[in-house]
Amino acid sequence: MRIAQLLLLSITLTTAAAAQTLEFPVDLRLDDNTPRTARSMALGGATNALGDVDMAANPATLRNVVRPMILTQGAYNSAGANRDFMRYNFPAAETLRVDASTLSYIAAAKPVGAAVIGVYYAAVPRQGGPDPLVRTFGTVPYHRTFCLDPCINLNPLHPEAFERIEHRYGLVLAWTLGAFDIGAGAEMQRIRERSENVAVKTYDITSITPAFDWERILVVAQSRDIVPNVGVRWRATPRLALAASYTGGGALAETVGACSAPDRDSPVCTSAVEEFGSLTVPMPDTLRAGLSFAATNRLRVVAEGVRRGWGRQRIIDDSLGGRAYADTNEIHAGAEYKLGSIALRAGWWRDPGHLRKHYPLSMAQVVTHRTAGAGIDLGRARLDVAYDDANLPNTRRAVAGLTFGL
Repeated sequence: MRIAQLLLLSITLTTAAAAQTLEFPVDLRLDDNTPRTARSMALGGATNALGDVDMAANPATLRNVVRPMILTQGAYNSAGANRDFMRYNFPAAETLRVDASTLSYIAAAKPVGAAVIGVYYAAVPRQGGPDPLVRTFGTVPYHRTFCLDPCINLNPLHPEAFERIEHRYGLVLAWTLGAFDIGAGAEMQRIRERSENVAVKTYDITSITPAFDWERILVVAQSRDIVPNVGVRWRATPRLALAASYTGGGALAETVGACSAPDRDSPVCTSAVEEFGSLTVPMPDTLRAGLSFAATNRLRVVAEGVRRGWGRQRIIDDSLGGRAYADTNEIHAGAEYKLGSIALRAGWWRDPGHLRKHYPLSMAQVVTHRTAGAGIDLGRARLDVAYDDANLPNTRRAVAGLTFGL
């Protein structure tokens, strides 16, 4: 019985999670959430600079707008996250499928004189675990119990409760300067992440019935940053266009707190929350460069390289290697073939792990994506669908959108 009790309380909470995004506490890999059109997504996440309007990824593509247009899209996302639990008094783990759908992208653009102005709103489907977050708090102050001998600070296995919500708002402008199309704008990134776990102090550990003081650890990170968004496109020939863009990365303001809990599993706090500290977690910025080539009137191929600034983040726990994050270089490629009013699309992209050292976490793995989709012209409107399937368990995305005013 004593061995079973110790095993029940033997798993240590990862302290580095308090200095990271939601990726660490639940092993939930975050992608580049720049709002993308279904057409770009089907082409392996690469921008078709010759003809698409991918204003959030490259505002210079707004110059493809010749009349007022409106785009609306819905998305379904699925991702994998880890969940810890007890089985027969022994620790175990499973991979969850975290999925949700939402109205993910609304954009509008209009030519104004010699320029084009565009606005957009984007949302990532809410990501959350099956375990409930604390919604009820007590009014008495949290009492921090100091663990004195014979006492052990332990973090028992507990299903992770978490939530991630992300919204983006953008305003961009594009114009022509000589042989180049220039785009510039700003994007507000509103992100909120929350994860919770349970800690316990065990007293009189030599007793058959030791005493427990349960606590719920709360990590909340949020951002309302405005970042720059700039791009350039050069139509080298009628069949070839080169493009590049940059989107800044904001920062999450993170706080770590705790409250008293009645037991290990109850999503209730019996006290108010006391904050232990706060810090800033930079988010990665994004640099893109690519080309679009019309091989024939029906066949178009695209390729793009994307550098993501994950190296801006830092793991505080030195036991994990200090600054373990690293910038990554993604490769995207796709092709589109037109059959009358129907366009068939397929693509592929590679997303390297963004940790310097190999950890048994999804962020350290190289993930490859296969994409497919189609577009159907409906007069001055177009229906686009796309599907992205990754080799990471439970990771996939589907998008459907309508564009009016073509």
